[in-house]
Formats: sequence, C-alpha cells, structure tokens
Amino acid sequence: MAVTDQNIFVMVFLSIFSLFIVTSNSCVCLLVISKKALRTTTNWLMVSLAVSDILIGGVLLPVYLIEPFSIVTGYLVSVILLSGVANLCAVTYDRYVAVIKPLEYPYRAPKIRRRAPLLSWLLSSIYSLLPLFWNADVNLIVHKVYMICLQVFGIIVPYTLMTLAYVRMFMEVRRGLTRNEHLKSFRVHNHEGRRLSSDAKVAKVFAIFVLAFLLCWLPIIYITTAKIVNRDDVIPEALSVSSLFTVATCSLLNPLVYTFLKPDFKKAICNFFRTRSPTNTVLNGRGVSSEGGMRTKMNMAENSIVNVMITILSVIVVAANVTICLLVVANKSLQTYTNGFLVSLAVSDILLGAVLFPVFLTIPESATSGYIVSVILLSGVTSHCCITFDRLIAIRHPFSYSYLIQKYFTKVLLTAWVVAVVFSLIPLCWKADSRLLIHKVYIFVEIVIFIFVPYMLMFVAYCLIFATLREHFKIVQEMTVSTSRREQAKRLSSEAKVAKVCLILIATFVLCWLPIIYMTSATALGRPDIVPVLLPNISIFTLGLSSLINPLLYTFKKEDFRTAVRKIFRRNMNAQIHPISGNTHYREVKQFDNKKSFLHHC
Repeated sequence: MAVTDQNIFVMVFLSIFSLFIVTSNSCVCLLVISKKALRTTTNWLMVSLAVSDILIGGVLLPVYLIEPFSIVTGYLVSVILLSGVANLCAVTYDRYVAVIKPLEYPYRAPKIRRRAPLLSWLLSSIYSLLPLFWNADVNLIVHKVYMICLQVFGIIVPYTLMTLAYVRMFMEVRRGLTRNEHLKSFRVHNHEGRRLSSDAKVAKVFAIFVLAFLLCWLPIIYITTAKIVNRDDVIPEALSVSSLFTVATCSLLNPLVYTFLKPDFKKAICNFFRTRSPTNTVLNGRGVSSEGGMRTKMNMAENSIVNVMITILSVIVVAANVTICLLVVANKSLQTYTNGFLVSLAVSDILLGAVLFPVFLTIPESATSGYIVSVILLSGVTSHCCITFDRLIAIRHPFSYSYLIQKYFTKVLLTAWVVAVVFSLIPLCWKADSRLLIHKVYIFVEIVIFIFVPYMLMFVAYCLIFATLREHFKIVQEMTVSTSRREQAKRLSSEAKVAKVCLILIATFVLCWLPIIYMTSATALGRPDIVPVLLPNISIFTLGLSSLINPLLYTFKKEDFRTAVRKIFRRNMNAQIHPISGNTHYREVKQFDNKKSFLHHC
C-alpha cells in the first residue's frame, strides 16, 4: 500500500489493530500456559484459535500493508479462515461430548486435545494450498469447483453441524436442569445441577464465538461468492476495505469474550490481581504500598503477562496520540488554536506511553517514575486550563478571540509546560524525602493549588460558557428566519459541541487520575494503610485509559476531526476508482485483484 496522505490513517489504524491483536491473544496463550487451573482441553483448543488470531495480526495485516496485491495475502486469508472454522468445530465437538456424554468425556478429552488442533491446522493448510496445482487460475472450471467446495464443505456444512450441536447441547442442559429441580434433596444431583449450569455458560461463550466469527467473516465470504459467479458489480466499493476491519475485530473480540464471559478465565484474572502486590507509581518518587512499597515475590509468568499488557497499552497510547498529532499537522482545516492545545495534551499522553510505562517496566521502584507522573499530571492540568481559557474567550468574547489567542497562544502554551516541569522538579532540592515537613507541605500545595483550584475554576468557566451559549441561543431564536439566523445557530451549536467534548475530556482525566491523587494524599498523611490493595495496580491502567480516551473523543465527538477522518476514508476509497479509457463510466478497482478470486491471487 503506497504511503500517501489518503491512506496513511488507514495504515496507522490497521497497524494499531495488528499490535493489539497479537498482544491480546498472546496474553491469552500466556495465561493458559502459566495457570494450571486453565490447562484444560477446552482452553488448549482456545489457544489454537488464538494462534489463528495472532496470524491475522502478526502476518496477514502486515503483509497486506506492505503488499496488498501479493499472492501470499489470498492464501493467508484462506488458511486463517479454514483453521478458524476447524478450531471452532473442534471446540464445539469438545463441548458436545462434555455435555451429551459426560461419563465418556474424561477418556476422550486427551485424544481431543492431541488430535483436534493438529487436524485443524493440517487440513486447512493442505486445502488452502491446493490451487497451487493450477496456479490459482480463476478462469479454469476446476478453480470454480474448488471455491464452491470451499464455501460448502469449509463453511456452510460445518456451521450447520455446529448449530445443530449447540441446539442439542442447550436442549440437554435444559432437560438436565429440569430433572435436577425435582431431585434437589440429593447432594449428587445438586452437584449435577452445578455441572450443567457451568457447561451451559461455557457453551454460551462458544456459541457467541461461532456467531461472531461468522458475522465478521461474512464480507469476505460474500466477496468470494460474488467472484465465483462473476458478479463483481454487486460488491460495494467500501466492502473490500471494511472486510479487513471486520476480520481484525473478530480477532479482538475473542480474548475479550474469554476474559469477561468464560468463568475460569474471569476467576483466574481476578485471583491474579488480588494476589499481586501494589506497584510504586505515585508523585515524585513517593512509594505507596501496604507492605512498605515492596512487591511480594510472584510468578515470573504472571509478571510477564502484566508486562505484556502494559506494553500493549503503551504502544496503543503512543500510536493513537501520534495519529492525532499527524492529523493536525497534515490537515490545514484542523490547524486551529483549540487543536493546538489538544496537541499539547496529546504530547502529554505520548509521554505517558513512551516514557512513563517503559520506565515502570524496566525500573519499577525508580524515583524517576514519580517525577514523570508529576510532570504528566501537571502538564495535563495546565493543558486543560489552556483549552478552557481558549473556549471561554471564543464564546464570551468572540470578536476579540482571534486577536487575543493569536497574541497569547505561544506564551500560554510555553508557560503551561514550564510551570509543570519546574514545579515537578522542586522536590529534588530535598531529595524528595517524604519524612520532611517541607515535602508534606509541597504535596498539599500541589494537590490544592495545582489540581483542586484549577479544576474548580474550570468548572466555573464551563458554567459561564454554557450559560452564555444558552443566552445566545435565546437571542438567535427571537431573530427572524434568515440566512444570518441559520449561520448563527449553526455556529453556536458547533461551539456547544466543542465545549461538551472539552468538558468530557476534563471529567475523564480527573476520574482516571483520582487513584494516583488519593494514594499520594494518603502517603502524605502517613496513612498508606487506607490504600486498597488493588488500587495501585488499577491506577496504572486508569492512566493508560485516560490517554486512550482522549484521541477517541477527538475522532468520534469533535466535528472537525470527524470530518477530516471521513475525508481521508473517502479519498482512500476514491483513489481506488479509476476511469476506463475511452468512456465516461468507471470501474471499481478493489483492494484485492479483481481478476482473481478473493482468496487466491496469481
């Protein structure tokens, strides 16, 4: 894919998808390997499915980004699709035996665990490579027969059988639960009822897998079917691009479903966070821990899982916020003073992902992390003050806005960062010794003067902003219907939306940083015992969440960003439509070669 201003956003977005898919599914694999309770036959089959998802993020998407018309792309799609279907069949068979023939399951489970993944990958790989015998020539009848067989025996028949299997399973569970209701007095039947209930939950999870997989792969199946019958004209122009995102979404959904819906995974993750000791991330190197700021010894595999999770969060935070900065730099329509302040906030978020998290991963007990946290927190607060100042002038003094903001923009932005950095480094004068009285005074000054007071003033400012907008709306409604009235109403509506987005940014920032502020306050008071055990661990992820929410809010809530993103997608799709020489009609040039089958390219 050529790197142009039309498709750079799509490339960045797919790259983020790719990283997230690989790391999240790798976490699932590591969790199963490291936790003995999770090493069941069903979960090993899920690991096989996760490997299929890792191939999507680690191989298919990178190959597509480098060379979308490569012959490799089609074979990869075919292998991943068929291996996914085969793995889902294996999981369904495993659950079917467990529910329908529970007494035979302990004897069959080892065979299923050994044979099912091997057969799934072997058969899908062999069948996907068969077109090599005729060079995947789509004009040959044998290729059309091959594609029909793939659709029928590789998708339709397996899904029909899986549907029947799940219907039978749910009917059996329902019969078992009804039977158990009449025999509650016997302990064995109470145990049987719990087993049936557990099997029903697991069956529901995999039924969701099967349905989500089918829905997400439907665009590719539809494109392939249209090409088999030589009806490229019925393929919507956006479907080729969107199909990549639906496939990637499927690979992202799987680990989320494991984590939040599968009981054993949910229990393992909850236990992991309960037993893990607190981290040491507070302001200016001041440790907070219920055990003196020291971590308890823990399993190396558990450590690696958390490190992987923080690493992926770091990469996504940096990538998302760098994308925002690139959007503002590349689009003239986005180069406003308000967006300049938002870029300042994005730089603060980039520091969190690119500096704080790596420092925490490499030297978790380092005093450096405290200073970085303080700089990022205070720079975020000062950036919010700048944004609020900008919006207040724009709405309260619209006629002098251009003059004032042009005059003071650079000075205000520079002052914001200088104040944040200088104040964060003041504790170096006394080596950030938390036992000294001056340090406790410094902490309270930071919390009150640099956090509490600014946010109270921002709250008052937004009250004034919305009150002013309300008054202006009333004035506009009293005006006679005219072009001027419509323009004024449109401008006020736009200003109100921007103010709401900025207010949401501030609210989410405060909520996500509250754990750090609370822990710092508790330490300054000499009461680390009132800090909940899980709070230091959670605080790391709330910081990352804050930095992830910001670019999402810009993209989906702020009108100028949304318009710019839409234009990029529109230009990207228009770049794929070329005029046929000699007449005024247009033909669609898909992301994949329109002379070949979607799954196999020559």
